Amino acid sequence: MSAASAGRAARIYLLSNALGAGLLFALSALIARAAGVGGLGLYAAVNAWVLPLALLADGGLSTLVVREMAAPPARRPALMAHALALRLVISVPLMLLLAWAAPQLAADAPLAAGLRMSAPMLLFLPLASLYNAAFRAHGRAWPVLARNVGMLAAQLALTVAAFAAGAGVGAAIALNVATSGGLALAGWALYRLTFRGALSAAPPLTPGGLWSMLRAAAPFLMAGVLGALQLRLAVMMLEARSTLGAVGLFSAASRPVEAARMAPNALFGALLPARSAGPGAANTDMRRAHWQLLALGIALCAGAAAFGEAVLALVFGEAFRAAAPTLLLLCIGMAFSMQRGLLLLACYARHEEAFANTTLALGLLAQGVLSLLLIPAWGAAGAAASAAASEAVGLALIWRRGRAVR
Repeated sequence: MSAASAGRAARIYLLSNALGAGLLFALSALIARAAGVGGLGLYAAVNAWVLPLALLADGGLSTLVVREMAAPPARRPALMAHALALRLVISVPLMLLLAWAAPQLAADAPLAAGLRMSAPMLLFLPLASLYNAAFRAHGRAWPVLARNVGMLAAQLALTVAAFAAGAGVGAAIALNVATSGGLALAGWALYRLTFRGALSAAPPLTPGGLWSMLRAAAPFLMAGVLGALQLRLAVMMLEARSTLGAVGLFSAASRPVEAARMAPNALFGALLPARSAGPGAANTDMRRAHWQLLALGIALCAGAAAFGEAVLALVFGEAFRAAAPTLLLLCIGMAFSMQRGLLLLACYARHEEAFANTTLALGLLAQGVLSLLLIPAWGAAGAAASAAASEAVGLALIWRRGRAVR
């Protein structure tokens, strides 16, 4: 992918992520106002369990497909055929395991019911991610935008109708599962329509080919699980050592941060295939991205300090003013996270997965230890402080090596 193509793709991904962030923000505000702090906390706690498990089900295959498909095209049909087969082999057993183990994972009955209801997400989300990866690797950004935004718009509209009819948070969780299934189905249909030639050229599956691909994807699996745990560990620790109310406050504070994260995610989504195809102009793009992300981080922290409390009260309700310190700490953590993410991307493109995963693991360890110390006393703010500190640790560990491979 050329630098110009990467730039166009990044703009489309940014539009997709911005629209998606707005819809997710509206969905969170709807749940908070309809079901209160506890209702939003339950919804967030379910997702905090499901999303890391979905990354485990992904097996690192989506990132591998992006990197390898961006290289010369000889192996593209084999890559996708084997990736789809592995997706089913990994996801279906995990889905059944979650449905069976939900009561053991969560002592709270509504949370256990939400986890059991969400078990199909362990198949739907990885399938959707794999089709997104194929489109990204080929530089086709518009199908990604259409599917993601369409799914979230449908989910929001259906959730509004469900709450208007008197339904509770359980209906919102069920609709999340149903629309994720629709996203995977749309990806399958668009992929078959767009890449019919690749499908007809796909070679037969072999055990050796499946095993080889699984081994190649293993470092990305580890990276995905560690990254997801780092994002969701705060909610898990709050659910275990505090209350669902604290989870709700943390979830509300995290929504503006997740919305802001869409811009760097769009940039990373375009830079990985461009960098994997060869350094070239991507070096200049990555240096420019460093300064852009630094400016974004500073702006987010300043905005959270000045307007965070007012925004939270306006969007979620007066009870959520207490989440303002949590929002500021999460913004500080994101400023570190964006720089670390850019350096991680450089490591992955250069096949430095082992080093990158080591830094992720050490950052996660730091977050876990700090969460044990800070959450009992500070609740949601303690969880946010732990997350911010872990991002700073991760950036410090990768800084020198990441700049070298960049």
